[in-house]
Amino acid sequence: MSWNHRFTPFGAVSARPEFAGAHPAPQELPDAGERALLELIGPNASPELDEDLFFLAWELVALQRGLEVDERRATAALVIATLVNLRRGSTCLPLGDDELGRVISQIAPRDAGEVWSSERLARDARALLAAGKLDALVGAPGDYKPLIVEDDAIYHQRMLHYEEELVEALSRRLTEQVPGVLDPEASPDAQLAALRGALGQVVASSPVTLTGEQQAAILLAASSPLALVVGGPGTGKTSVIVSLLRLLVRLGVPPDAIALAAPTGKAANRMQESIGSQLSALGVNQDDHDLLLASEMSSPQTLHRLLGYSARGGSFLHHEYNRLSARVVVVDESSMIDLFLMDRLLRAMRPDTHLVFLGDADQLPSVEAGALLRDMTPERPSVDGPWRELVTGDLPEAAPGVGLLASHAIRLTRSHRMSADDPDGARILGVARRLGVGDADGLVGEGGVEPRDTLDEVTWRGVELHALDLSSPDPNIVRARLKSFADAWIGAALDPPGGFEGIAKRVLSSWDGKAFDEDERAYIGEVFAALARAKILCLTRVFATGTGAINEMFLARVRAAQSARSSEVFLPGVPVMMLRNDYERELFNGDQGVVFPVRRGPAVSSMAVFARSGGSFEAFELGPGMRARLEPCFAMTVHKSQGSEYERVALVLPPEPIPLLTREVLYTALTRSKKGSLVIGSGDVLEHGARERMIRFSRVVEKIRGSKA
Repeated sequence: MSWNHRFTPFGAVSARPEFAGAHPAPQELPDAGERALLELIGPNASPELDEDLFFLAWELVALQRGLEVDERRATAALVIATLVNLRRGSTCLPLGDDELGRVISQIAPRDAGEVWSSERLARDARALLAAGKLDALVGAPGDYKPLIVEDDAIYHQRMLHYEEELVEALSRRLTEQVPGVLDPEASPDAQLAALRGALGQVVASSPVTLTGEQQAAILLAASSPLALVVGGPGTGKTSVIVSLLRLLVRLGVPPDAIALAAPTGKAANRMQESIGSQLSALGVNQDDHDLLLASEMSSPQTLHRLLGYSARGGSFLHHEYNRLSARVVVVDESSMIDLFLMDRLLRAMRPDTHLVFLGDADQLPSVEAGALLRDMTPERPSVDGPWRELVTGDLPEAAPGVGLLASHAIRLTRSHRMSADDPDGARILGVARRLGVGDADGLVGEGGVEPRDTLDEVTWRGVELHALDLSSPDPNIVRARLKSFADAWIGAALDPPGGFEGIAKRVLSSWDGKAFDEDERAYIGEVFAALARAKILCLTRVFATGTGAINEMFLARVRAAQSARSSEVFLPGVPVMMLRNDYERELFNGDQGVVFPVRRGPAVSSMAVFARSGGSFEAFELGPGMRARLEPCFAMTVHKSQGSEYERVALVLPPEPIPLLTREVLYTALTRSKKGSLVIGSGDVLEHGARERMIRFSRVVEKIRGSKA
């Protein structure tokens, strides 16, 4: 970037009315103090420092006048550390040596010398705070200043506000204890009798054998206004949901009083498919309750849709003054819920509504602030309550007295999908368990991630590593080295019916984008299934190992097969993904479709086709508005893959460790696969990532423990 010009900053601070009087918006970059910030921008700058962050940091630092250059440099380091930390999903940044110095060291330019020593800058920043020399920028709780220091941690003011709002809502739910499923007028013995009878019917008629853990999860959810059910891949979370629904109906809860939700449209769709599959397995001989449940249960929806979010107004229909009518709300893939959405959800619940969260606490947390499922799940849940005596099957010993949240959590430990009977799944499960606890020593080797010297040796089963040197600074060299992997991937995993040339030649017909005939629906389903069997995952969208470069590599092959121009992107056969919610079309962030040639009247054009409920499909014109919401997804980021399941995945590692490379990312990527996960890159980089944990600072759980609860 070039700074030899006058400019008007983005106005992230000075344009806000509440800060307008504190400092006027500067019109050009001064030559003295703020030059310290420019030292951060250069060839060796951290990729996390983009223009948005830089200008916001500059305006914040400019609020504090009268600082020397070294003091302003320390202030800049402090401010940028808080902004980077916020982007990484933390609500606060502890000011101790380890935490503040670690973040500064990750953002400091590599060639800036002693002036950007993380130890020195962290020390100087703390000294400035202690001396009160940042009083225009930093305040105490209750002050209305951009940054707030509370209990030796620094917050952005709005994050402290939202954290306190969430703590209040969560503490109230934990302490009020107003269960609304069981008859509140009944005696404890009568309530247990009702649970015993309903559970016995569910267990006896279940198509799967419910473990003691699963039974405990069901009983907890029916007995408590808050239940956390956590478990790894294949531990039977869907069976818990279906069995809970059947139990609730037997306890007298109408199906239309039960809401099912997930953080994303993709997760909601998968939730619906999984529940529908298990309900179908019940058969026609089940009693009327089950038939009623299958026919009247509302479909899972996104949390935003459940709460009535308006994109135009940026507000929610349901809140503390207009609460949801549901008596039970079941939320799947809860690891993806951020602090803001969790607060909105809790406030929209009636005190007697049962709120059930299911998810994998070892997966990646939300993209936005917070790692709430992980933070709220105790290492050893108590698995204790009056209902414990009703469980038939093994349960861990009760561990009372380990914290308020412990009595609201159940951890599922037995894997059903990846059992010892399935050697491929068992190997994936074994590596996933090692990643979950950060066991990286000897991860690559026999019994762990199996090394493959050549792609010809890859079996596409279990977890394998093809050690490919991707460290060249020349992206063309990296692309050339990835070409052999792309060739192997096309042969082993990317095999749509008729190939990409065949998809371009078969023209579908639809006057309204919906009325495909039976043969066309079957054909579209085959293409969808073929392209959904496997997926390439990357850590980032950028760089030669990111989704942008990988997708372009496969787009070039589609263009060659169809003799298309190099500028064409949305060609027939190209899988596409929604980048943001489109409420008008009822397409949501993460939804995936495929481009097909479609005839509407005399004209044929490429259209994006998405699956709808009931085995139907709908095609959408690829106008400018739609194109802006779509991107190809031969490859997708690990974050975007959450809530998905494939037969095979390939994970392309970065050439060297980056802050995003953690065991949570690796765990999430490898467990998207049921049969085979192939890692492309360096074994050393893989093991380094397995040792790193995604650190997100938050005081939510500490504040709950310190409250009257």
